[in-house]
Amino acid sequence: GHYYLDDIERWIPGRKALITFLRDPRRRLLSHYYFLRHLGRTEPDSGNLLARKAADLDLLGFLRNDDPELVAGVTANLMARHLPGPACWNDDGLFRAEAPEIARIATERLRGFFMVGFQERMDQDLDRLYARLGRPRPSHTPEIHARHRLGATGEGDRTDRLSPEIEAEIERRTRIDRMIYDFAQTAFSGTPAGHAP
Repeated sequence: GHYYLDDIERWIPGRKALITFLRDPRRRLLSHYYFLRHLGRTEPDSGNLLARKAADLDLLGFLRNDDPELVAGVTANLMARHLPGPACWNDDGLFRAEAPEIARIATERLRGFFMVGFQERMDQDLDRLYARLGRPRPSHTPEIHARHRLGATGEGDRTDRLSPEIEAEIERRTRIDRMIYDFAQTAFSGTPAGHAP
């Protein structure tokens, strides 16, 4: 699931081993949009307002939309929100601190995790995780919200070239997450998983 680290601290007080898998920020944002658009078009009565917005907006309009719920829940630096926590932004979804400070807090918190893996190399990192746990890896890893289980069209993995305006909006919306992701690539993987083109 996608959880705020502060919530996990409240739900599970005391000692715990935290594991997270990060995803390339550009790929995550595109995937999230296409997932929501698919949901909004196939289940328009689901009550998911973000999915309805995605169904009604093209990608550029979606990225430029400043609805606070959309910004805080989808488009703007989700790693930078989930790791440092809600104290770092205001009710409008705007960050209270400068980008380098938010990235610093997030990366310091990542250092406390038992393991940081990467979605782009999930299979390899699951092997590494089970080796660290001293347990055999199960033959099947359960997954939810997987494209093939939802009947989605495959658009969620788009990494093709987009217009310069869309690329600029993606860069604007993922700038802090890119700092965090690049740090994690260096600190936790040994060899980079690679960035989306």
